[in-house]
Amino acid sequence: MRKTRSRVAVTGLGAVTALGQDITETFSKLLGGVRAFGEIGEFDVSSCRIRTAAEIKNFRVSDVAPAGRAALHSRADALAIAAAEAAVREACIGEQDLYLAVGGTGGGMREAEPVLMADGSPDMDASRAQKLFSYPLFSSAKRIAEVIPGVRHAATFCSACSSSATAIAQAATWVATGRCNRALAGGTDALSLLTLTGFAALGAMSSEPCRPFDKARSGMSLGEGAAFIVLENEADALKRGVPILAWLDGWSLGAEAHHITHPEPSGARAAQLIGSAVRHAGLDLGDIGYFNAHGTGTIPNDSMEACAVRSAFAGWSDNVAVSTAKGQLGHTLGASGAIEAAITILALGSGRLPPTIGLTTPAEDTRLNHIMRESIASRCRHALTSSFGFGGLGAVLAFSHVDTVNRIPNRLEDKLVITGTSELPVSKDRSQSVDPIAELDPDKSRRFDRVTALTCTGVKQALHSGGLAASSVGMIVGNALGNVERLHAYLSRLHTKGLRGIPPAEFPHLVPSAIAGNASIYLGIKGPVTTVSDDGLCSDAALDLACCCLQLGLAEAMVAGVVESPDTGIERIIDPLFVLSDRFPQPSQVSNWFLVESQRSAEARGQEPLARILDTWRGQGLWYQYFIDHEAPLDVSRFTILCSGISSRAFERLPALARWHGATRKDFENPKPGTWEQSGAALAAALAEIRCGAADEVVLVARAHAHCSVIRLAKVD
Repeated sequence: MRKTRSRVAVTGLGAVTALGQDITETFSKLLGGVRAFGEIGEFDVSSCRIRTAAEIKNFRVSDVAPAGRAALHSRADALAIAAAEAAVREACIGEQDLYLAVGGTGGGMREAEPVLMADGSPDMDASRAQKLFSYPLFSSAKRIAEVIPGVRHAATFCSACSSSATAIAQAATWVATGRCNRALAGGTDALSLLTLTGFAALGAMSSEPCRPFDKARSGMSLGEGAAFIVLENEADALKRGVPILAWLDGWSLGAEAHHITHPEPSGARAAQLIGSAVRHAGLDLGDIGYFNAHGTGTIPNDSMEACAVRSAFAGWSDNVAVSTAKGQLGHTLGASGAIEAAITILALGSGRLPPTIGLTTPAEDTRLNHIMRESIASRCRHALTSSFGFGGLGAVLAFSHVDTVNRIPNRLEDKLVITGTSELPVSKDRSQSVDPIAELDPDKSRRFDRVTALTCTGVKQALHSGGLAASSVGMIVGNALGNVERLHAYLSRLHTKGLRGIPPAEFPHLVPSAIAGNASIYLGIKGPVTTVSDDGLCSDAALDLACCCLQLGLAEAMVAGVVESPDTGIERIIDPLFVLSDRFPQPSQVSNWFLVESQRSAEARGQEPLARILDTWRGQGLWYQYFIDHEAPLDVSRFTILCSGISSRAFERLPALARWHGATRKDFENPKPGTWEQSGAALAAALAEIRCGAADEVVLVARAHAHCSVIRLAKVD
């Protein structure tokens, strides 16, 4: 693994918002104080209490989607494509290799809602089924990869309203650690009936345009949009001669482990994330001149964030100008972090900071150096932008002006090991799986579903086997589809009984990040926490991201893995798509978890590693590229190649791989054939090869659809 960290340059921006279908128009109207709120007209909201939002007008999916394929694209997909293409154009990338990170919360929910509301699916036909092709959260990443050349790897993140900020942070880790030279990162979310009714049921919505941090604030206003930024290592950006817009020098991710909807009032964990992002950038708190706040307009969230800023900056807080765009753009949920990152970059570059519109009299509990009514000129050189979501999942990004000198700490942790693992809980005679919900504290898990319970029990077991306390670690949860059964039940009830028929506390558990958020609260995990979806290779993606976080020192240790559970919603609603597509295999019960930390850390606490992680690699299409680009070991007699999703015989048909032919090659026999996610079990099998002494080194090569991954493990001497 690489030992030095690259500085990360921003070389392209793109956005589509209710204020403009490009980032320049959006930023100009933000500076001018324009608000984008109006009555929703794109779908029927007659059953909703709140019918206004910052909706994007005159935007048609057919204008963006490839010819003849508009029916397969959701509005969120199209928004993502428009913003991503704009960012790539500005960066002048062409067809160069590119990693892709997408954040979101709803995916194609607006288009899927009418189908998911229906009771059963006996009348599923092609036109109805097409509405579900964009239901999985990872669909927007797939759509972007179809139209932008050079995408070699794509992953989708959900940490609720911090999703796209998390995606940007994770993409920056790819660039900083040398996994790729450049990455496209951002997020997308479209308005939907689910989010309108869900937030209304929670009592979190304002009947008037929101007023962030104001003493008369009464809730949030929703919006929609997408934004993407191109991140590139410094050397490549300078070599290409492309203009650098800003530097992304620092970032931090973390969880409160407090409550699924209510933030921890003191803002203590958020303050820690602010400080961590500043230190990660090699800066001092006094260097920060602008803070782009999450600023939702709800009483508890604004109060918490203001407390966090005052606590983090202490005596410097009066010198930091603060504003949020949500009083003009609304809360764009999973896209908000990326949109606000783009705004922060433009604010640094232009020397003008946008105001918080709707804020006229700050509440006493939100006292800060607010920018009110109109924009201000500024010469600040370093700025932060914050995002916080359900479950207390937060992200803070630290941007620097293009003219600033490099102060980032450049050392990377290069020796990572697996020190703990877990498998599905089974009965003492190992004859059957144990009900994971029965293993949990009933008072702390009243609203948990089976997939969340599996996560809690699996992560707890991995921590126990590795001898670590939960509070010192982070967690990456790999999951493809969330809980379709639970979502279907909610929407069906909304359809038949209206707003009064839906339980207010149910909505937060329908967001894909709820699995990770609930598990972090139950177990007390406060490190980086997110859900990642990678279309059949979720476990491999989770392990790779955990390694990135550890290399950069963002956490002491990380638990990474995958969870899936049988789901009648998939069986009743999505299985009919088998007639039209093979994309939606029915998941069986899967739960594989791995505790990862630095070898130095493990040795310091006397924990014997199970295996060392030599390399992680991600690819698109050509699974054998890794073996072409990397040398085979000198002694192949104790070397195993484990193949999952491809045949080991394929090596014999490729002359370019001749130097690897002396290695033992095995086909992974999936104990649950036909399941959605088998990468976790394959990784466990690769680890078992090391643990039982069958091999000194194992390369797991896995393929699912067009995605490929390689994980290279070795015994620890």
